[in-house]
Amino acid sequence: MRRSAAVTTTSGPSICSSACSAWAGKTSRPDRLRALGIELGKARTALELIVSKGEETTAPNEIVLTQRTRKVIELAADEAKRRNDADVSPHHLLLGLVRDGGSIATGILESLGVSLGRVRRQVDEEAVPVHLRHLVDARGRKRDWYCEDVLSGKLKVDVIHEDDRVIAFHHPYPGAVIHAVVVPKAHVVSVMADAFRDPQLLVAMIGAVQEVARKLGLDRSGFRIEANAIAPGVTPHVHWHVMGPGVPPPRREESPG
Repeated sequence: MRRSAAVTTTSGPSICSSACSAWAGKTSRPDRLRALGIELGKARTALELIVSKGEETTAPNEIVLTQRTRKVIELAADEAKRRNDADVSPHHLLLGLVRDGGSIATGILESLGVSLGRVRRQVDEEAVPVHLRHLVDARGRKRDWYCEDVLSGKLKVDVIHEDDRVIAFHHPYPGAVIHAVVVPKAHVVSVMADAFRDPQLLVAMIGAVQEVARKLGLDRSGFRIEANAIAPGVTPHVHWHVMGPGVPPPRREESPG
């Protein structure tokens, strides 16, 4: 932070140092930074060569954000929104910095030999619970595990309903007390795909939802249908989550999508 006579200006490099420290958990998980080739002490030294420390304590009402810092925070908020996260956390700030690119903050990281692409992959991987990391590819992106694991027979699931076009089964990683998922047997990447406009497929999907509701008693208790699409953490295969009982359905640990 740069100290002036009246205000303290918080800049991108300051956000970078703070985000790195918070994400690493300082004493608890310094290995997170070392895995990326970041030594926090060196990053702080490089920061202080650019932005000197102030000599006085700064009151919160004296802090002013630079235009670039505002941009990074906006990008961090967008990262949180795209991942359906309720709060903006340190890892969102790091992702915001990486997306901004070309700043003093990212220059410090690159001067330490850090690949910005690697930072993004590492942060994305850390955001996925350990027991679900097999659902992402080497680049940290969600893979089509519905096709590759379920429809191939590699992953055994408890089937609720099946016909020539769709299959409905209990979600192996449930996000609700009752959590089924309905998917097409053919690969359809998302609800935006032309293939999903097939009337027969839509009828089959709706019929499967009705069968799931009847067989699991959700037609009496109520249920929610969620259709995720496109976002980074969403499986690239059309799928409808059927969750209950009731609305909103009582949640378990977050489903991988």
